[in-house]
Amino acid sequence: MSPQAIEQAYKDFLNQNQLALQGCDTCGYIRPPTSWICPECWSEKWQWKMSLGVGQVETFTWFDQSMDDRFVKVPYSIAVVHLDEGVRIIGNINHAERSNLKIGLRVVTDIGLGYQGKVTLRFKPFVTSQF
Repeated sequence: MSPQAIEQAYKDFLNQNQLALQGCDTCGYIRPPTSWICPECWSEKWQWKMSLGVGQVETFTWFDQSMDDRFVKVPYSIAVVHLDEGVRIIGNINHAERSNLKIGLRVVTDIGLGYQGKVTLRFKPFVTSQF
């Protein structure tokens, strides 16, 4: 599968409100998309693994000035989220205020429309009643 096809498949999963990760068939390493080769063992054999999309904030930053037309609503936050599957992934944190966005905050995926109507991976604070 070409890198472009992998990227498109990942976007197709997001369009279906699913977060897909890549699992290596050779060593079992789970990685964030989108790569055609395992960074641990260099195998090209892998499968899509569906993530529950739950994890915790490892680090984050707030932007008070828009640096890009895609982020016209300020302030906004971007975080590195450590998913329960062991993968780190970057996304916007929705529905969070400065007072409650903290390192260690449990979050869940909040896939939705972003800039120019494109589906975007985002997160929101986790509420136990969601599952």
